[in-house]
Amino acid sequence: MPRPAVYYALLTITMAIWGGGWVAKKILVSVVTPFTAGFLRFAIGGMLLGALLLAKRDLPQKPVNWSLTKLILVIGTLGIFVYATLEFVGVALATAVQGSIIDGFCPTSIALFAILMHGERFSNKWKYLGFPVSFLGVLFVVGIQALVDFRPEYFVGDLVLLAGAFLWGFYSSLVKYGVRFTSPFKLTTGAVVVGATLFGISSFLEGSFSTITALDSTVWFCAFYLGAGSTFVGFVIYYSGIKSLGATRAGIFLNLVPVFGTVFSVLVLSEQVYITFILGLFLVVLGVAMISLPEKKPQSSGPDSHAQPHFTASVPPNHDENP
Repeated sequence: MPRPAVYYALLTITMAIWGGGWVAKKILVSVVTPFTAGFLRFAIGGMLLGALLLAKRDLPQKPVNWSLTKLILVIGTLGIFVYATLEFVGVALATAVQGSIIDGFCPTSIALFAILMHGERFSNKWKYLGFPVSFLGVLFVVGIQALVDFRPEYFVGDLVLLAGAFLWGFYSSLVKYGVRFTSPFKLTTGAVVVGATLFGISSFLEGSFSTITALDSTVWFCAFYLGAGSTFVGFVIYYSGIKSLGATRAGIFLNLVPVFGTVFSVLVLSEQVYITFILGLFLVVLGVAMISLPEKKPQSSGPDSHAQPHFTASVPPNHDENP
């Protein structure tokens, strides 16, 4: 088994991939519609995840569990289709920097819904301070910046992105329930296939599906970056890290996603970073770190279940997704 240092390096690379995903999303939605962008990403990711399932011969067992099938349909609709639509629409209106910082709130949202829906609790009461600290960081990006320099499209985009972050927390709680009956890998693959199908239908109905064949190499690179990189490679590495290091230690690395996202957005897209964004980024990362730090007295329903992505991929119980 690889040494922990190897997983630390791989997890850092994964966080960089997820952070860079905001640059790819911004470029993608500047050329195609959010529905077409979502179809390209999850069709590629779904095919790769499905191919890996076939290679591992880890196919769903018969007879079909219809209750689990219905849950996968709900998870794919909410966690892939609706959530990714909110992401693409939000980043189309706002900036990739704003998207990456607000998305950094997702682990806080996951922990919040774990408390509300699963009754999980922290043994160290000071960890609850991470919720207002993290949310205050989002307010710096969404609200305070709007007071300093109000731009309607930024403000609306930020609200859409924030709605997505809260939806991700709810979605993660559904996935946490689903993995009682199947593996996270099968659950994620099924959800991605459902999401890709819904995106394909939506893109076709809006009349933009036919534009796919005319896309240039830059757009295809961004689509493969998101599908193969963020959704597939990110998922595989992140869950390997969870199995080897534990959810808490692996989850700590999620703090790097908004940092990488901000840096790459400035370097690649030359986006402007305001002082309110920097303060917001610091508070979001600080709040998530407070929530994710190990408890002094670990409990089976405690913090390990809180440290999750946003690839991913996508998925809990310790995702997460953002896939």
